[in-house]
Amino acid sequence: MNRTIRMLAFAAAIVLVGLKPVVAEQVLLTFEGLKNGEAVNNYYAGGNGSLGTGPGPNYGITFTGPVVDGQNDAIAYIPKTAFPNDPSPPTVLLLASELSVIPAGQRISAYMNVSPGFSGSLGWYYAAIDSNATVQIYSGMNGSGTLLASKTLPFTSQTIGIFDPNEIDVSFSGVAHSAVFSGGNQQVAFDDIRLTIPEPASPVLLVIGGGCALVYRRFRRDDRRNAPRVS
Repeated sequence: MNRTIRMLAFAAAIVLVGLKPVVAEQVLLTFEGLKNGEAVNNYYAGGNGSLGTGPGPNYGITFTGPVVDGQNDAIAYIPKTAFPNDPSPPTVLLLASELSVIPAGQRISAYMNVSPGFSGSLGWYYAAIDSNATVQIYSGMNGSGTLLASKTLPFTSQTIGIFDPNEIDVSFSGVAHSAVFSGGNQQVAFDDIRLTIPEPASPVLLVIGGGCALVYRRFRRDDRRNAPRVS
């Protein structure tokens, strides 16, 4: 009987503690609540945007610019008239350099870093004015490591910001930690960026798993004490 209980306790501990990597959360970034012209910065990592909006939800997601200019080229933008087909108007993510010396249309990039990592696929909606935009997914932060997937986005309009009505969904293998959004300065907008990130295991599950392990150790110790001595 003691052996049966011991084995059940040990199996339960393994199963419960092993649940941690399986739990995941789907995140949708709509950029609503940020001010017009505000760099996203750490808003989605429990911090603030560049104009003080926040603290935002803590997903461990930050937006930054390339090392070459140190700027955050991911800007919240609220148009006077909502872009047609925008899934969650009015605020969108605009690729727009904070450096006024960079002319409109010059290619720029913004990094979305995800410290806990994300997997499976990355989805988004976009609008591009006379510019071929790209989205690249990397295993490391700041567009480093292995390139896991890449998508070229043709322009959706040559005159005004019109969103493609269909969600772009790119699947990939492995775990990614960044996405690089590139395109013409002030000519590419994104919205409803969707990704799946791991979520910490429930403290209750960890306590139960640890308790089962302790029970197993107790039964094992008792069995040793009660074992017949060989003289």
